[in-house]
Amino acid sequence: MLRDVALWLRPAGWPLLPEAARRRTLLLACAAIVAQVVFVGGWVVGGALEPRFSQIRQYISELGRQGAANPWLFTIFVGIWGLGFIALAVAIMPSLSTRPWPLAMSLFFVLAGVCAILVGWLQMDCSPILSRACKSRYDAGAASWHFYAHAWLSVGIKVTLLLTGFAFARSAWPSRLGRLVLSGALVILVAGIVTFFLHDSFAPYQGLEERLWALVAHLWALLCATVLILEATLEPGALRAHEASMQRHAPGELAVS
Repeated sequence: MLRDVALWLRPAGWPLLPEAARRRTLLLACAAIVAQVVFVGGWVVGGALEPRFSQIRQYISELGRQGAANPWLFTIFVGIWGLGFIALAVAIMPSLSTRPWPLAMSLFFVLAGVCAILVGWLQMDCSPILSRACKSRYDAGAASWHFYAHAWLSVGIKVTLLLTGFAFARSAWPSRLGRLVLSGALVILVAGIVTFFLHDSFAPYQGLEERLWALVAHLWALLCATVLILEATLEPGALRAHEASMQRHAPGELAVS
């Protein structure tokens, strides 16, 4: 069923992965999936080990702040998360090599991965959720440079991941898949703008808000990795049979999709 949906969404004329790239793509896509699991497991375990830590109120990054119980754990799991995005970038490259903007999506995934890795090393000074003094110092511009770098890099992860969606939509345009991804990216963009301006309204639930956005990132990465796995295991005969069926049932479809 999943493969049937993927074939239906697959842009017409999209070439099969070269045989030499199939195994590498499969392994890298699986690594990207593992990285998402490690990230979620990391903040769940880290939160359980952190005294009086609230998954609803506090940011994931507070597990790595100065004075946290196990800041090294945050550095490791967020670093693995970043490496997962870089693995996804490398895995995607062969599939987009003949499409418009062939390197754009991979570049944005690499940037997201680098931002995530740096976030793990550039610690927060304190908890702006638990400490009013910490928040006041941050708002006044009196916090350390790495605290501000941490905050901007966290925004960079969201922005670059969103840009991967727009880049892919351009590469797959004007297929069903391209239109679907563009629609999703636009919805997420609008939601991101709304939550940015309403951020202070979520004060008791800012940790939950961050985790919901992390869930969006996870689902996008898992979707990309799953598609790559399907592409890496797609046999030429199955693709020819699908395209022949499409031509029989909708002769004009391939021309417009």
